[in-house]
Amino acid sequence: MKTRNKRLWLGCAVALSIGASPTPSTPQPSRLGPGQRVRGEVQVVPDPAAGARDFALFCETCHGEEGDGDGLLASTLTPSPARLSDPALLSGRSDAALFQIIDEGGEAVGRSAGMAAWGRTLSAERIANLVAYIRQLQGARAPQGGEPSTAGPTPARRP
Repeated sequence: MKTRNKRLWLGCAVALSIGASPTPSTPQPSRLGPGQRVRGEVQVVPDPAAGARDFALFCETCHGEEGDGDGLLASTLTPSPARLSDPALLSGRSDAALFQIIDEGGEAVGRSAGMAAWGRTLSAERIANLVAYIRQLQGARAPQGGEPSTAGPTPARRP
């Protein structure tokens, strides 16, 4: 219970600090999505395990421990957070679209303003890791014609 409360407070603090961040006066260059990030000559492969750690820190408070949209703050949000564990929801979105929502926030892509923009807090690599982990929540894959998911096997559900 203490760990859960710490996560709640950490999530709230991060969300509030992001909301207080000033908007840049000049447009920022677009960031690259999963499978497009390159370090020198080596392409960075997203790490779902690292994404799981960031999900617990930054996403769980709203989206819930298993991505069911039932986090501790979910009942206070309108509209409710997305059910990231729902394969039907994810199957219609490419990895690049998920990356953009996390990076720029919901409002920037015509979705809920309640979804914070994490691009100033998380690197492109960490966002790509989150996308890989989210794809694992129900074994969802990117739609045909979209970017393929680099996620591995579905992780065991926590009791």
